Amino acid sequence: MKRLLVTGSSGLIGSEVCLYFAAEGWEVHGIDNNQRAVFFGPKGDTRWNQRRIEQASFRTTRREIMGKLEKKVAVITGAASGIGRATAIRFAGEGAAVVIADLSREGGEAAVRDCRENGGNAVFQLTDVS
Repeated sequence: MKRLLVTGSSGLIGSEVCLYFAAEGWEVHGIDNNQRAVFFGPKGDTRWNQRRIEQASFRTTRREIMGKLEKKVAVITGAASGIGRATAIRFAGEGAAVVIADLSREGGEAAVRDCRENGGNAVFQLTDVS
């Protein structure tokens, strides 16, 4: 049996590649880090697509790359928005306990919610590093 490894397998294109080759008789192994959830929040989460593929094909196996930062603590300044926020969400999703340090209470608390919605652990700390 032919084997195929698909990276980004829960995305729109990767998922269809998985289904196509599984239907052709290939043994398909998918890897995905669900990066859309990091950048776009819970509405960007592609795990629904991962479940759809798993239900549609007995020849596919799927893996998420997660847990790289388990038992680590990350203090991220400027984490209420932008790159800092995306980093905090990603680190929390990888298993780190994240401290969101920022001047914006509203943005920081929203980032904490996003981290928790993605399965992570985070707290907000009002911080001025200037």
